[in-house]
Formats: sequence, structure tokens, C-alpha cells
Amino acid sequence: MVSRSRDIWQSKARTDQLTGLPNRYAFFPELARIFHHTEIGDQRLVVAMIDVDHFKSVNDNYGHATGDRVLAQIAVLMQDAVRDSDIVARVGGEEFAIIFPGGNKLQAERALERLRMECEKHVFHFGEIDITVTLSIGAAVYQPKESKDALMGRADSLLYLAKEQGRNRTLIG
Repeated sequence: MVSRSRDIWQSKARTDQLTGLPNRYAFFPELARIFHHTEIGDQRLVVAMIDVDHFKSVNDNYGHATGDRVLAQIAVLMQDAVRDSDIVARVGGEEFAIIFPGGNKLQAERALERLRMECEKHVFHFGEIDITVTLSIGAAVYQPKESKDALMGRADSLLYLAKEQGRNRTLIG
């Protein structure tokens, strides 16, 4: 009984309560595991970092409860845009990440662009309130001999470059 209870609490500790997605405490160990298999198996891997553009204005204009509902719906859009084998996680306030194990640049780019465009055209309805938001996305394709930290750093740099270039765009490299 104690073991089952501990398993339940560990599962809750690794799940984002708002979106039901894995959180950063689940994401980074899973990334390390997949990265290790990629390194030793000469497999493909793409990692994407995603940020909801101008999300602070959603919270400021409509309240945090509405912002939470937007994030929860974005999580659904993300899961619908990727393969079952891909891992979507909420790693920060309005920041998400996706691991594409075995994915190549073209597959990841198609999924991420589909996600970005789906979010851009999606209207979040909350009673009298209609909200639209966009996503900025940076994704890095694993390069042989690259470290996990370097891969994540490139994805993060591409995310910030997407934001600097006007937001609502996907950059992959």
C-alpha cells in the first residue's frame, strides 16, 4: 500500500496539474534517457521549445483563471499536432517543450508549423470573451557528438530568435 501511494505521489509530482502534461521534473530525465539512446544508437532526435507570445497580456487583461484555461487548451492542440511517440511537456509558465525521438527535421517542422498555424487560427471562447494567441517556436536537430545541453541551448536560442524576428514563427536548425 505504501509503495502504491508513493507511486501516485511521484506521478503527481511529475505532472503539470493545469495541463495534465509532464512537467519539467518529468521532461528533463526523459530527455536525458532519449538523448542517451540517440547517442549510442546513432538515431535522430529533434527538441523544440515553445513560448506563448505576449501571454502576460492574457493574464493582465482577462485574469489568471482565463490564462490557465488558454494554456490547458494549447496543451490539447500540442498533443493533437504530434505523434503518440513524441513527448509534450510544460516546462515553465507559458513555455512548453516537445521531444521528437527518431524524428527528422522535416517531420518536426511539419508538426510544429501545423501546431503554430492551428494555434494562430484557434479562437479561445470563454463566455463573452474571445481570445487568440500565437506561438514562437525554436527547434534543434541533434548533431552527432553534440551534448544534450548544447542541443537544448540551440533550441532555446532559436526560440529567442523567433521572438526577436517578430514572433508567431517556427525556426528549426
